[in-house]
Amino acid sequence: MLAGIASAQTTRFIDTYQKERGTFKTLNIPMSFDSDSITKTKPGITIGQVYRIDYVASSFSTKIDSYQKSLDEKRWNRLFDFTGIDKTQVGECNVFYQTSATTEEEATKLFHGFIVYFDESMEVVLGRSSTSFSGLISTIADRTVNATTESISLTKPKIVDTLTVGNITSQQKATYTKELSVDNVIVQWDYDSIGRDKKYYNARYVLTKVGAGVFTAYNALSDLSVIEMLRRIKMDKNTLIVTDLTGSMYPYYSQLVLWHTLRMNTTKKEHYVFFNDGNEMSDESKKIGSTGGVYSAKTNDILTLFRTMETCMSAGGGGDTPENNFEAVLNGIEKYDSITKVILICDNFAVPRDTSLLKNITVPIEFVMCGASLGINTTYLNLARDSKNKIHTMQKSFDNLHLKKNGDKFSIGTRTFIIYKNKVTEFR
Repeated sequence: MLAGIASAQTTRFIDTYQKERGTFKTLNIPMSFDSDSITKTKPGITIGQVYRIDYVASSFSTKIDSYQKSLDEKRWNRLFDFTGIDKTQVGECNVFYQTSATTEEEATKLFHGFIVYFDESMEVVLGRSSTSFSGLISTIADRTVNATTESISLTKPKIVDTLTVGNITSQQKATYTKELSVDNVIVQWDYDSIGRDKKYYNARYVLTKVGAGVFTAYNALSDLSVIEMLRRIKMDKNTLIVTDLTGSMYPYYSQLVLWHTLRMNTTKKEHYVFFNDGNEMSDESKKIGSTGGVYSAKTNDILTLFRTMETCMSAGGGGDTPENNFEAVLNGIEKYDSITKVILICDNFAVPRDTSLLKNITVPIEFVMCGASLGINTTYLNLARDSKNKIHTMQKSFDNLHLKKNGDKFSIGTRTFIIYKNKVTEFR
């Protein structure tokens, strides 16, 4: 293990490395076989939060000798010197030894080096988010929306067809979507789970007729994972929807706006709370239960909802990583005394600073995990388990984690978890 890295390194022996895909950004740092030399020029990008670093090498056996360990150490040091990444701020590190090659000639054809999964700096993210958010609203409304706009009129979404297509691959899902997305009809998907084979199980599509602006905005989305998670959840007039709108949630803003738009009811007002973790308050001034940056609305008007979200986003981007999730939940419950269920839309990479407040929340919470395509944060799995609440991931929803006993295992995507000493931990 390389000294100074904040996160633990895990080692896996695999056939051939496959890069992950998601809303995050990736940086490839290739290295020559059996060398610590980097075979590319220094990238002209700004690296902000580093979610994960994968080190990829080759091995002809499952025993790593001292020579390979020395080479690994040199490569890690070269990576940090080359990129300027602060090794103590890396979220997760993995070591992958590829075993498919049986000769040096075969090994030289494989990728060696590092894959850095990251997001841009918060300054860049926040600078772009406000502009893109206002542009998105104008696209949805099919007209320019600015500070003087008094109302937005949208065509009410109408379901025109549904069909269960069974267990399908992501390519089949994409083909259906492309063929059926015509004449202002969007394709929304429901499914029970995504298996380790990456198939969608018991998939069903819902065809919905929408206005031209919504059609354009929806089909421009490159990722629908959050919308598809939220579609699994049943809500009623007493549901409170609490959403993290800190800067790290920027990749999901468009999905959240479209989801709110598609379910906005012209007669039924719904309860919304958005939070930004303190309205630019200094990190050292943040106190549990009174961090602030919480904005609420009870509305059935889409422009009111947009403006509440925009106000929350413009007032602060979050600052440090921990956030005030449960303060926001309690704020909504106290404001709207009829609440019987909470939907908490969370950032997988930002654990709540105020978990001590969870015991004060007496209504059920359903955690919706954004940004978990690289692996779900076990802190949230344990929060859901300890509080006997439900948690939704892109691959599957869990409502019985509290019933699992020590030694029980379960999978989410390609990762396996185990209950050990009454806590959820990744099984390696």
